[in-house]
Amino acid sequence: MEQNIGNKDVVEEPRAGISFSSVEEIRAYYTSYAKHVGFGVTKQSSKIGNNGKIRYFTLTCVHQGTSVSTTSNILKPRPMEHNECKAKIKAILGSEGEFCLTHVILEHNHALSPEKARYIRCHKRLDESSKRRLEYNDMAGIQLSNNYNSCVAEAGGYENLTFGERDARNYIREVRLLRLGLGGAETLQNYFTRMQS
Repeated sequence: MEQNIGNKDVVEEPRAGISFSSVEEIRAYYTSYAKHVGFGVTKQSSKIGNNGKIRYFTLTCVHQGTSVSTTSNILKPRPMEHNECKAKIKAILGSEGEFCLTHVILEHNHALSPEKARYIRCHKRLDESSKRRLEYNDMAGIQLSNNYNSCVAEAGGYENLTFGERDARNYIREVRLLRLGLGGAETLQNYFTRMQS
C-alpha cells in the first residue's frame, strides 16, 4: 500500500473494500497512513468470535471521544485533548479469512500536523538495532545525551528517528535495573548509605 516516489513515501488513502490478511497488517497500514497525514491511532472496539479469533474491530483517531480529566491536580491537566473526532476505519473478517474495510471516515475536526506526528505515542517505537546501540554505549560509559545523539546521527536527523530522548532514557533505566539483578538495588542502597555515613 506504500509507494516510493522520489524521496517521499506516498501512502494510499483508506477506502471501503480494501482487503488485508491480518489485524496487524491493517493496524500497520492505518498507522502508516495516520503518520503520513498527521494524527494518532487507537483501537476503539473489537469483537472476538467463538473460535477465539477477532470478527471485527475499529481503529479511530486518538482525538475521538470526549475529554474527561481524571486528575485531581488542576495544575497537571490531561495532556491529550479529545474532541469527538469521527475519523475511523472498521474492518470485518470475511468468509475466506481476510479482513475487509467496511466503513471509512477520513474527515477530522481538528488540525493535523504531519511534521509533529512522530511525537504521538502510537508512532514512537524503539527498534532492536537502536536498543542494542543504546545498551552498548551505556555499558561503555557514554553519557545518555551523547548516546542518543549517536542514534540521531545514524538516522540522519531527528525527523528520521522513531523515538525521542525520553524514550531512550526510559529504556536505559529499565536496562540498568535489569542489570542490577535481584538484590542489586538493595546492595547499591547500602553502598550509598555507607558512603554517606
